[in-house]
Amino acid sequence: MRCLKTILTLLILTISIDVVACSCIGSSTVDKAIKGSDAVLVGTAISKEIIKVKDFEAMRLSPNDSLNFDGIFYTSTIAKYKFVVEAIYKGNIKSDTIEVFTGLGGGDCGNRFKTGLQYILYADKETYKGQLNNNYDYPKGRNQLWTNICTRTRQFDKSEIDEIEKYRKKKNN
Repeated sequence: MRCLKTILTLLILTISIDVVACSCIGSSTVDKAIKGSDAVLVGTAISKEIIKVKDFEAMRLSPNDSLNFDGIFYTSTIAKYKFVVEAIYKGNIKSDTIEVFTGLGGGDCGNRFKTGLQYILYADKETYKGQLNNNYDYPKGRNQLWTNICTRTRQFDKSEIDEIEKYRKKKNN
């Protein structure tokens, strides 16, 4: 019985840690989400790649540990998705495909996109606008965006598009 209690306690703590690690306070309105994003667009996920990025600050602090720079303390694992752009509501997108970076999900606030599905992306040019450790050498460049579950990014929903278009009309009047 004692072993069962210990296992249940550990399981509850593990689940709680994951929930606490990534928490978004409330959900943003469409207006706020558009204003707070560098890009708002509709696209279909066509590929996924898991990549590792290095933490250069940790490497700088431990220069003699070069054998372990590919280890867990010096790298972060993220996902890179490629999307075909179908509609642009905000942002300076000049290509019909973009790369969207995000965490893997769970405690890092990352989105888990499924290839072949269409999404409405609320995204930024920079990594999570400060939510992640900026010492990592995260990818930056043209047609590269970042998103997470704290944005309004979601699977395609016509009612969300109606809200976006209503906001754009109101803004243009």
